[in-house]
Parts: sequence; structure tokens; C-alpha cells
Amino acid sequence: MNPVIMTRLFLACSVAALTSRSFTGIENMAEDHIGGYSVKNVIRALRHLGTGVPVSFGTWTLMEYSLVELPVFALMGICGGVAGAIFNTLNKWLSLWRQRNVASVGLSRVVEVMAVDLFVVGWLFWIPICATGGVPRKSGDFKASDADGLPQTLNLYWQTGVSAMRSLFHESQSFNCGYLFLFGFLNFFLTCLTYGLGVPSGLFVPSLLTGAAFGRLLGQLVDAHSARFQLPLSKPLIVTPGLYALVGALANLAGTARITISLAVILMEATGNAR
Repeated sequence: MNPVIMTRLFLACSVAALTSRSFTGIENMAEDHIGGYSVKNVIRALRHLGTGVPVSFGTWTLMEYSLVELPVFALMGICGGVAGAIFNTLNKWLSLWRQRNVASVGLSRVVEVMAVDLFVVGWLFWIPICATGGVPRKSGDFKASDADGLPQTLNLYWQTGVSAMRSLFHESQSFNCGYLFLFGFLNFFLTCLTYGLGVPSGLFVPSLLTGAAFGRLLGQLVDAHSARFQLPLSKPLIVTPGLYALVGALANLAGTARITISLAVILMEATGNAR
């Protein structure tokens, strides 16, 4: 990369980080019981710019894995690369179609955004409603038996990307495998559909979320059949499905965007865990 561009990017990121931290410090004045927004109090609030994380996927208190799980992680990395290649190929075809049929500005661009928005919202809204037989959602939970993991799985469809990632990483109860697979499958193709629209739709969190969903699904399957992976004379295999979600998220975004080293650092910071 051109050194001039790298310098500009570094300067822009530094200014953005300092600005974000400054406003966060001022916002935390109320939490620190600092009365008034005088110059003295604002300076006092800005003394702690390094506390807190703007985007956090939660931290692990236990992150253990066995030797027999390493080949599974390697296979997940390969699958993430294949999924990324499929994503980029589909998105390239879609981008070429947009160039031929959708003007860069004007009414057609607005109509496309509105049509895709309605399509995405329709799928994500009605699937949980239909899955519960039309029972409305109250107090943040779907009224259904949680024996099969259905409520927390359906909540993924209506959560924000960061909240859904945190659930997939740290939820202790198992998710419903069928609706979890459907969530990951839909998220993959809907991300491909929305990436390149006339509005910023994002690639980072949606790709992480897709990989986390499939990783969590695989982790639950490995956990259910952990006895088959047991090595002779070894301790019982303890499977952490949330760890598989983390590996899946890394694998999918690395295959999609080719940002392997920086992605590892970003996830280490976002999870607050360097292990």
C-alpha cells in the first residue's frame, strides 16, 4: 500500500478513536456522579479515556480445548475460505447485474434499497412469528418451551448483530439446531444481497455473525457426540460451543475479506481475551 495512504489512514483512525473516547468520557460523567458540565468537570471526565470497550462481544471465563479439536478447527478454517469464495463470487455477479440494470443515482437506486429492505425485514420478522404459531413476543422472550432451545434461537432474528454475537458466544443453553442453521443460511445470503446497496449495509459484523451461527451449530453437534472424540487414557472431553462460534466467525470473515492477522487482533480486543 502507498505510504501516503497508510499515513492518512493512521491519522484518520487516531483522530476518530480520540474523538470517540472523548465523547464517551463526557457521557460517563453522569455515571461518575460528576455534577455539571463545567470546564473543570469535563477535563476531569476526560482523564479516563482508556476505560471501557466501544464494541464488546463479552469475555470468556473458561476457554479450553483439546488436541482432538484442533483438526475440527482447521476444517472450519477451510470451510470458511470456501464460504468466502462463494460469497465473493455471488456478490460479484450481483454487482455486475446492478451495474447493468440499476443506475448509480436516481429513483431506481431508491426503489432497490426499499425493495431489499422489505425483503430482509419480512424474512427476519415473520420466521420467529410463524415458528411460535403466531404467539406475540412479550418481555423480550418468545412464549415457548425452552427445552429445545427455541426461544433464545428465535431471539437471534430480532437482536442486533453485536447482541446476537454475544449470545452465540456466551449463551450456556443450547440453541435449536434447525432454526440456528436457518439463521446462518439466511444471514449468509441476505448479507450477500445487501452488500453493495445504495446505503451502507456493512460486511464485518454480518460475516462474523454468519460464521458464529454455523460455528455454534457445529460446536453443539460435537458436544452431543463428544464421546466419539475421546482419546484413550485422557480426561473427558469438555466442549465449549461458544468457542466454536468464535472460530467460525473468524474463519468466515477471513475467507470473505482476507484480513487474517488484523482480524485476529480485532477479535482479541473485542472479546477482551488474548488466549
